[in-house]
Amino acid sequence: MAQDTTLGGLLRRLRLQRGLTQDEFPGVTAKTIAHIERGEVATPHRTTLVAGAKRLDVLVHDLRSY
Repeated sequence: MAQDTTLGGLLRRLRLQRGLTQDEFPGVTAKTIAHIERGEVATPHRTTLVAGAKRLDVLVHDLRSY
């Protein structure tokens, strides 16, 4: 998991570091988070990224640096 540098892998790693479940992203379904984490969504909607970054307490453009 630590070697997965895809957006989905990074999202999963941050989510787990923060102790969050896929259900804990207001405005984004757990199913959507799961699809992103599995790499099934190549380019998530901007609103999804913003909601995820806000919940994870990071800036959107910083999502790829974790």
